[in-house]
Amino acid sequence: MSKQLKILGICYGGHDTSATLMIDGKLVAACEEERYNKEKHTRSFPSSAINDCLQKFNLKIDEIDEIAIIYDPIYGIRETYLKTALEDEKRINFLINDIEKIKVINNVKQIIKDKTGFTGEITYHLHHLCHFASSYYVSGFQDALLASYDGMGEIECTLLGIGKKGNISIVHDGNRYPNSLGLFYSAITHYLGWKHHSDEGIIMGLAPFGNSKNLIPNSSKTYKEIFEEIIVETGDYNFEIDKSWIAYHHVRDTWISPKFIETFGPKRNSDQILETRHKDIAAALQDR
Repeated sequence: MSKQLKILGICYGGHDTSATLMIDGKLVAACEEERYNKEKHTRSFPSSAINDCLQKFNLKIDEIDEIAIIYDPIYGIRETYLKTALEDEKRINFLINDIEKIKVINNVKQIIKDKTGFTGEITYHLHHLCHFASSYYVSGFQDALLASYDGMGEIECTLLGIGKKGNISIVHDGNRYPNSLGLFYSAITHYLGWKHHSDEGIIMGLAPFGNSKNLIPNSSKTYKEIFEEIIVETGDYNFEIDKSWIAYHHVRDTWISPKFIETFGPKRNSDQILETRHKDIAAALQDR
């Protein structure tokens, strides 16, 4: 009998940490760490999730052939932090303020070894390709159009591809940080008083209660018209976020710019009553 190939997948370094187990190309277990530590969208190392994946099949960590990580830290750090800092001096402070996060990302292999005792091969995989694979290969389709619109991967915020007879090819990767629909959606979630990277679904639910065609107070433009200025189509598959409206690429946890505040009013706190403008902003975002 031939030896079974066992690959442990680990999501660590961001929100919703998790683990998966594949045996001979078949997904047999998947666990999120928050199920065990009860921390919603936890960023903790997924020790319990890993242990559960292994225990379900009576495996020890030294029986795993490979650990796969859903991110390429070398590529990500180079493109997102180092190159952008050379191009924009404001990004230097962003890099400095994120240095502890960068250390974790850069040292992820050693962290995994220390946490699990694994001594075998650890491989990096491009984030958006992992999104493609996790949907295409379990879809049952031989041929499929693949689209990943995320906050961001290594530097890419959008990836379009084609799945054909079990192979994946990329056809577009032009939307790069900070041109991200996901991060802009998180920015509006934060502005409207909810938790970014968590409550975006609430904004989708709020949108039908607003009207994007309403005029912005003290303005001749509608909410929809302004959001069309913020998210600009630049060609087939391409869009850009007008940087004058955002701040998430320069200052951590600020998200939107003074221009945005001046146009739409102050940020809503979570305990404040929802105003008509809040609903109209949600509607304009969803319409765009």
